[in-house]
Amino acid sequence: MSKIQTILATGKTLTTASAAGGISRTAAANVMTTNPSKYYPIGCGFHDLLETHATARELAQIRFRDGEGAVQLRSAVIIDVFAREGAEYLAMSTGETLRLDQLIEVDDAKLADY
Repeated sequence: MSKIQTILATGKTLTTASAAGGISRTAAANVMTTNPSKYYPIGCGFHDLLETHATARELAQIRFRDGEGAVQLRSAVIIDVFAREGAEYLAMSTGETLRLDQLIEVDDAKLADY
């Protein structure tokens, strides 16, 4: 497992010095992922739905699979939808971040339907 995969799996933060002498931080706290090396993009329609939720800043029911594959449910506000290192994520008001391919449904809109 690479350092990045280990960080994603453990939720730790890595700080490294860049070649230019500066410090770069890769924060992976609270990232939940079942397989950090393989990301399956979600449909554009569902992505648009997530962005609408993020813009509205309203409480949503978010159902997803955690790192062990168990179904989880959170009542949270979607704070941001973003891409990083070849995968897409959403940040929730709970402080958790998860990959979009872990989602099952948001407010009864099922990912499988998009």
